[in-house]
Amino acid sequence: MGCLDLPKMTHCCYCTRKFRLACILIACWSMISTSHSIRILFCPACTKVYTREGGMFYIAMIVVMWLLFLINVVLLSCSFFFLLSLFLMVYPISADLFMLFGFISSIFMIIHALINIAQIIDSDCNNPSDSIAHFLYSILWVYFIFIVNTYRDEMRCYPGELVDEDDPKIDKDKVDNSTYTA
Repeated sequence: MGCLDLPKMTHCCYCTRKFRLACILIACWSMISTSHSIRILFCPACTKVYTREGGMFYIAMIVVMWLLFLINVVLLSCSFFFLLSLFLMVYPISADLFMLFGFISSIFMIIHALINIAQIIDSDCNNPSDSIAHFLYSILWVYFIFIVNTYRDEMRCYPGELVDEDDPKIDKDKVDNSTYTA
């Protein structure tokens, strides 16, 4: 996502300008929403949409379900890696991976929701709650990707560098940064 020129936000949800805190909350939200999305895939509100009686898109529904499951598993691990890197203040690549798989997951959530709606129309199921949840998660993902993109530049550091060089608590005579070149 570093090659895309995404907009930078001035604050998160009109309540905080501390993007590190916002990213920690977003990573936690991502783990919860991804787990819920996996629950939606394997315990749907209407199980008929995954069968032949559910409509003519049941094979596409199953294929998208398994693809979204695999993407969500990778996103879950990226969320944990991103959360860990936020606490350690290292590995800015974790933000890029988090945004990339969040974007891919949101695209597949929309596809799954659209196929789910088509299956609901063909069947006698009248519970679109799974599709609504996936649409809402996709909208939130777009906004949260902008927030993480805003904080991503502050995560830039050398590998293994855990603190800022201007930190007054560090004795500059004991720190050897000669191996790093800018």
